[in-house]
Amino acid sequence: MTQGVALEERENAPLGLSAHFQVDAKELVAEYEVTNTRAHAVYLFNVLWAFDAKGQYVAASSPAYVSLRRDGQLYIGKIVPPLPRDEEVELRVVPFATKVEAGRSYKETLKFPLPVSEYSAYFPAKPDSKYRSATAHSVVFALQFVNDVKGMEAKPAPLPDALQLSHPKLLGLIETVRARPEKIEVPVNQRDGNFEEFE
Repeated sequence: MTQGVALEERENAPLGLSAHFQVDAKELVAEYEVTNTRAHAVYLFNVLWAFDAKGQYVAASSPAYVSLRRDGQLYIGKIVPPLPRDEEVELRVVPFATKVEAGRSYKETLKFPLPVSEYSAYFPAKPDSKYRSATAHSVVFALQFVNDVKGMEAKPAPLPDALQLSHPKLLGLIETVRARPEKIEVPVNQRDGNFEEFE
Protein backbone atom coordinates (compact mmCIF):
# COMPACT_ATOMS: atom_id res chain seq x y z
CA MET A 1 0.00 0.00 0.00
CA THR A 2 1.45 3.34 -1.02
CA GLN A 3 1.57 6.32 1.30
CA GLY A 4 -0.87 8.21 -0.93
CA VAL A 5 -3.45 5.43 -0.79
CA ALA A 6 -3.09 5.12 2.98
CA LEU A 7 -3.61 8.87 3.39
CA GLU A 8 -6.68 8.80 1.16
CA GLU A 9 -8.18 5.97 3.18
CA ARG A 10 -7.63 7.91 6.39
CA GLU A 11 -9.14 11.02 4.83
CA ASN A 12 -12.34 9.07 4.14
CA ALA A 13 -12.35 6.72 7.13
CA PRO A 14 -15.80 6.28 8.70
CA LEU A 15 -16.14 8.04 12.03
CA GLY A 16 -16.52 5.78 15.02
CA LEU A 17 -19.96 6.15 16.57
CA SER A 18 -21.57 4.29 19.43
CA ALA A 19 -24.89 4.96 21.16
CA HIS A 20 -26.65 3.50 24.17
CA PHE A 21 -30.25 4.00 25.25
CA GLN A 22 -31.94 3.58 28.60
CA VAL A 23 -35.57 4.04 29.60
CA ASP A 24 -36.72 4.71 33.14
CA ALA A 25 -40.05 5.83 34.54
CA LYS A 26 -39.65 9.41 33.36
CA GLU A 27 -37.35 9.63 30.34
CA LEU A 28 -35.36 8.10 27.54
CA VAL A 29 -31.65 8.74 28.00
CA ALA A 30 -29.48 8.50 24.89
CA GLU A 31 -25.72 8.60 25.21
CA TYR A 32 -23.52 8.77 22.15
CA GLU A 33 -19.80 9.01 21.54
CA VAL A 34 -18.18 9.85 18.22
CA THR A 35 -14.47 9.42 17.46
CA ASN A 36 -12.83 11.36 14.66
CA THR A 37 -10.69 8.74 12.93
CA ARG A 38 -9.72 11.09 10.12
CA ALA A 39 -6.51 13.05 9.54
CA HIS A 40 -8.27 16.40 9.84
CA ALA A 41 -10.95 18.04 11.96
CA VAL A 42 -14.66 17.49 11.38
CA TYR A 43 -17.72 19.50 12.36
CA LEU A 44 -20.73 17.75 13.91
CA PHE A 45 -24.21 19.17 13.24
CA ASN A 46 -25.27 18.60 16.84
CA VAL A 47 -26.57 21.94 18.17
CA LEU A 48 -30.23 22.34 17.28
CA TRP A 49 -31.77 25.79 17.32
CA ALA A 50 -35.12 27.48 16.81
CA PHE A 51 -36.47 31.03 16.73
CA ASP A 52 -38.33 32.55 19.66
CA ALA A 53 -41.31 34.90 19.35
CA LYS A 54 -38.94 37.82 18.72
CA GLY A 55 -37.04 36.04 15.98
CA GLN A 56 -33.99 35.40 18.14
CA TYR A 57 -32.02 32.16 18.15
CA VAL A 58 -32.77 29.85 21.07
CA ALA A 59 -31.97 26.22 21.80
CA ALA A 60 -34.50 23.88 20.19
CA SER A 61 -37.12 22.34 22.47
CA SER A 62 -35.77 18.87 21.64
CA PRO A 63 -32.11 17.85 21.84
CA ALA A 64 -32.44 15.96 18.52
CA TYR A 65 -34.80 15.42 15.63
CA VAL A 66 -37.12 12.50 16.32
CA SER A 67 -39.31 10.40 14.03
CA LEU A 68 -41.14 7.14 14.61
CA ARG A 69 -40.76 5.07 11.46
CA ARG A 70 -43.47 2.81 10.09
CA ASP A 71 -41.43 -0.25 11.02
CA GLY A 72 -41.57 0.75 14.69
CA GLN A 73 -38.04 2.07 14.93
CA LEU A 74 -37.50 5.40 16.69
CA TYR A 75 -35.06 7.51 14.69
CA ILE A 76 -33.08 10.08 16.70
CA GLY A 77 -30.89 12.36 14.64
CA LYS A 78 -28.40 15.15 15.11
CA ILE A 79 -28.75 15.98 11.45
CA VAL A 80 -29.61 18.63 8.89
CA PRO A 81 -33.33 17.84 8.74
CA PRO A 82 -34.71 16.84 5.32
CA LEU A 83 -36.87 19.39 3.59
CA PRO A 84 -40.62 18.73 3.57
CA ARG A 85 -41.76 16.79 0.53
CA ASP A 86 -45.09 18.57 0.13
CA GLU A 87 -44.44 22.06 1.49
CA GLU A 88 -42.15 24.94 0.61
CA VAL A 89 -40.01 26.55 3.29
CA GLU A 90 -38.52 30.03 3.52
CA LEU A 91 -35.33 28.99 5.30
CA ARG A 92 -33.19 25.84 5.18
CA VAL A 93 -32.50 24.77 8.76
CA VAL A 94 -28.87 23.81 9.39
CA PRO A 95 -27.93 23.07 13.01
CA PHE A 96 -24.93 24.75 14.55
CA ALA A 97 -21.81 22.67 14.91
CA THR A 98 -19.15 21.34 17.24
CA LYS A 99 -15.58 20.93 16.02
CA VAL A 100 -13.79 17.65 16.77
CA GLU A 101 -10.08 17.57 16.00
CA ALA A 102 -8.37 14.59 14.37
CA GLY A 103 -8.05 11.66 16.76
CA ARG A 104 -10.37 13.21 19.36
CA SER A 105 -13.71 11.99 20.69
CA TYR A 106 -16.89 13.79 21.67
CA LYS A 107 -19.58 12.56 24.08
CA GLU A 108 -23.06 13.84 24.73
CA THR A 109 -26.06 12.73 26.77
CA LEU A 110 -29.55 13.48 25.48
CA LYS A 111 -32.71 13.26 27.59
CA PHE A 112 -36.25 12.95 26.26
CA PRO A 113 -39.26 13.05 28.61
CA LEU A 114 -41.67 10.12 28.23
CA PRO A 115 -43.57 9.60 26.11
CA VAL A 116 -40.98 10.79 23.57
CA SER A 117 -42.44 13.35 21.16
CA GLU A 118 -41.66 13.42 17.46
CA TYR A 119 -39.79 16.58 16.52
CA SER A 120 -38.97 18.30 13.24
CA ALA A 121 -37.86 21.85 12.52
CA TYR A 122 -40.36 22.09 9.70
CA PHE A 123 -43.39 20.70 11.50
CA PRO A 124 -43.39 22.40 14.90
CA ALA A 125 -46.01 21.32 17.41
CA LYS A 126 -48.92 23.73 17.80
CA PRO A 127 -51.50 24.13 20.56
CA ASP A 128 -54.02 22.23 18.42
CA SER A 129 -51.60 19.49 17.32
CA LYS A 130 -52.99 16.01 17.83
CA TYR A 131 -51.14 12.89 18.93
CA ARG A 132 -51.64 9.17 19.22
CA SER A 133 -49.94 6.81 21.62
CA ALA A 134 -47.45 4.41 20.07
CA THR A 135 -44.56 2.20 21.08
CA ALA A 136 -41.15 2.02 19.41
CA HIS A 137 -39.50 -1.40 19.49
CA SER A 138 -35.98 -0.20 18.72
CA VAL A 139 -33.99 3.03 18.60
CA VAL A 140 -31.29 4.19 16.21
CA PHE A 141 -29.08 7.27 16.45
CA ALA A 142 -27.68 9.11 13.42
CA LEU A 143 -25.20 11.96 13.23
CA GLN A 144 -24.27 14.20 10.31
CA PHE A 145 -20.98 16.03 9.86
CA VAL A 146 -18.66 17.71 7.37
CA ASN A 147 -14.91 17.71 6.95
CA ASP A 148 -12.91 20.83 7.70
CA VAL A 149 -12.10 21.57 4.08
CA LYS A 150 -10.71 24.55 2.20
CA GLY A 151 -13.25 27.36 2.12
CA MET A 152 -15.06 26.24 5.29
CA GLU A 153 -15.82 29.12 7.63
CA ALA A 154 -16.73 28.47 11.25
CA LYS A 155 -17.87 31.50 13.23
CA PRO A 156 -19.16 31.65 16.81
CA ALA A 157 -22.89 30.87 16.71
CA PRO A 158 -25.62 32.77 18.61
CA LEU A 159 -25.80 29.84 21.06
CA PRO A 160 -23.09 28.90 23.60
CA ASP A 161 -20.26 26.55 22.61
CA ALA A 162 -21.45 26.28 19.02
CA LEU A 163 -20.20 27.24 15.57
CA GLN A 164 -22.08 28.50 12.54
CA LEU A 165 -20.68 26.98 9.36
CA SER A 166 -20.62 28.43 5.87
CA HIS A 167 -19.23 27.02 2.65
CA PRO A 168 -20.34 27.46 -0.98
CA LYS A 169 -21.13 23.74 -1.19
CA LEU A 170 -21.92 23.02 2.46
CA LEU A 171 -24.95 20.78 1.89
CA GLY A 172 -23.08 18.72 -0.68
CA LEU A 173 -20.31 17.98 1.84
CA ILE A 174 -22.58 16.41 4.46
CA GLU A 175 -21.91 12.82 5.52
CA THR A 176 -23.99 10.60 7.79
CA VAL A 177 -22.94 7.97 10.31
CA ARG A 178 -25.36 5.71 12.19
CA ALA A 179 -24.89 3.76 15.38
CA ARG A 180 -26.07 0.18 15.66
CA PRO A 181 -29.82 0.03 16.45
CA GLU A 182 -30.76 -1.10 19.93
CA LYS A 183 -33.87 -3.12 20.74
CA ILE A 184 -35.75 -1.31 23.47
CA GLU A 185 -39.41 -0.46 24.11
CA VAL A 186 -40.07 3.28 24.14
CA PRO A 187 -43.48 4.97 24.52
CA VAL A 188 -43.92 7.65 21.85
CA ASN A 189 -46.26 10.58 21.33
CA GLN A 190 -46.70 10.22 17.59
CA ARG A 191 -47.89 13.29 15.74
CA ASP A 192 -51.21 12.87 13.97
CA GLY A 193 -51.49 15.09 10.92
CA ASN A 194 -49.01 16.63 8.52
CA PHE A 195 -45.82 15.49 10.31
CA GLU A 196 -43.54 13.80 7.76
CA GLU A 197 -41.58 10.73 8.76
CA PHE A 198 -37.85 10.99 8.03
CA GLU A 199 -34.72 8.91 8.44
